[in-house]
Amino acid sequence: MKQLRQMTLVALVAVFALVAFPAIGQAGLTVEKSAECRVDGVCDTVVANLCTAGNIGAACVVDADCDVPLELSELPINTVITCDFEIEVCAGVGQTVTDITLKDNFSADLEVIATDGVEGSHKGNKQRGATPVTWDVVDLSNEACSTLHATTETNLNPALHQRYSSCGDVVLNSGPTATGTEDGSQISASGDPVTGTAVNPFDEVNDPDQDCVLADVDNCPNDFNPDQLDTDGDGQGDVCDPCPTDPDNLCT
Repeated sequence: MKQLRQMTLVALVAVFALVAFPAIGQAGLTVEKSAECRVDGVCDTVVANLCTAGNIGAACVVDADCDVPLELSELPINTVITCDFEIEVCAGVGQTVTDITLKDNFSADLEVIATDGVEGSHKGNKQRGATPVTWDVVDLSNEACSTLHATTETNLNPALHQRYSSCGDVVLNSGPTATGTEDGSQISASGDPVTGTAVNPFDEVNDPDQDCVLADVDNCPNDFNPDQLDTDGDGQGDVCDPCPTDPDNLCT
């Protein structure tokens, strides 16, 4: 009986070890994405002058090509903005994935103006849609990666202003999704979306917080709050209200 209990204990320990300690280095298919935005060739425009005056933000610098690099948190409204996206698809350690397809969807505010081929272990073909973009990555094995690119510009809205035409949080595109086949089964991996914030850098006197609401009617004139949310209705916006749910401000 004692020997049976010992054998049972050994078996349980073995099962626990199998469940609690999976093999190291068995990560599967992954997708990662980054984005950089800029204003192209605006040396002689108001945007460049504002940028060099420091009104767009500390990260705004005019380079030798007259481009203005932009932080994603500081995308100026009513401006032609160009964004370059880089998406990397990688196989895991010891993994072989075949017939990989990558899809990404760009927001209605952006027009895809260019895509290039696949850099990495294999060349692929790309197909361009109106909003979604699809690349055929083909096959990847054992930590091999392929890198894909897309360049976008802000679209004209019906009022013929370049989007973004209002301030606030924006989604530049959804997270990319890669699908493929491993050992006869379909697998997939997804990346994170790219988000940013549209601001108004062009009127620091009347809109010092750059939220597209003029200071004389802004319920938080020195704090960015384009939605003007005022939960307790006391005339002070939530982002600058010490007691956002108490109109009498007794919480202080």
